Amino acid sequence: MAKFTKSTTFKNAVIDLDEETITEFTKDDTRVYSLKKLLKDWDGVEGISITIKQDDEIPEDSFYDDDNNGYDE
Repeated sequence: MAKFTKSTTFKNAVIDLDEETITEFTKDDTRVYSLKKLLKDWDGVEGISITIKQDDEIPEDSFYDDDNNGYDE
């Protein structure tokens, strides 16, 4: 069976609800996208998955501490 995949990805981005924008920061450029236009493109599409995540680097001298459910300094 054939499969069609549609996705939209922003890296190093900020969502601004007041301005209804997504601003993506790249090494050489800053790009601003309409949040409303993005959501409208997906309006009515069934079976979508939505993921919003933030990646943070862990300081090099940190170690995992089971007692604190995370990294301890």
